[in-house]
Amino acid sequence: MEKTEGFAEPNEFKTILVNFTREKMIHGTHQDTILVATQAVMVFVQEMIEQLEASGQSPAVSCGSGCSFCCHSLIKVIPAEALLIESFIRHHFIDSDIQVLKKKIYDYQILVDGKSLKKRVLIKDQTPCIFLKNSICRIYPVRPFICRAWNSLDRSACQSAFRSANHNAEIEASPVRNFIFGTAREIFQEMDSQMALETGLYKIPGAILDCLSHTDSLKRWCMNEPVFTNVN
Repeated sequence: MEKTEGFAEPNEFKTILVNFTREKMIHGTHQDTILVATQAVMVFVQEMIEQLEASGQSPAVSCGSGCSFCCHSLIKVIPAEALLIESFIRHHFIDSDIQVLKKKIYDYQILVDGKSLKKRVLIKDQTPCIFLKNSICRIYPVRPFICRAWNSLDRSACQSAFRSANHNAEIEASPVRNFIFGTAREIFQEMDSQMALETGLYKIPGAILDCLSHTDSLKRWCMNEPVFTNVN
């Protein structure tokens, strides 16, 4: 990544973010601390990128409310992200919402299981993100780092790519956003490995289903017991 005026060098930025994350995780694998730290880092890096864009130090993106073209892609999450989303669901979704969500996940998996990217793009209208409703993200405050990283400098290009169903379409994006959010996720993966916690990248439908399958998924994960077994 090229250095942007007023923005730290990549290694310097990573050091800053590592220290910030460690400060938030001072109690190690304490369950509540894990979720608090994850969301605190999300807010920290989100505010940082917004300040850079507002000051003109990073290109402003064309993304906005109701724009959900990228929300038809199958994304992967790290355990901390999945567990934070699960916590949000249990606090903000009623029981009937959770049952509908589980049904949506099962249906989604049937549609995409074993299909290549090219074939998944062809059925994109049938496979929006499991949390997308009326073009709005239902878990927006705790959306994963990759969702924050995905961006476009030209919304019309996203619309054209979506309508063409071209799985090789390239969208011009902000390298600063990609670097900042990508680094944040990378740090959590490294720390999880250092603490000998289950780590990896898991497709979000299966990861959320795994979390909802346990009443104590966060506790299990912190005790290094298997949580993420759904590979679909």
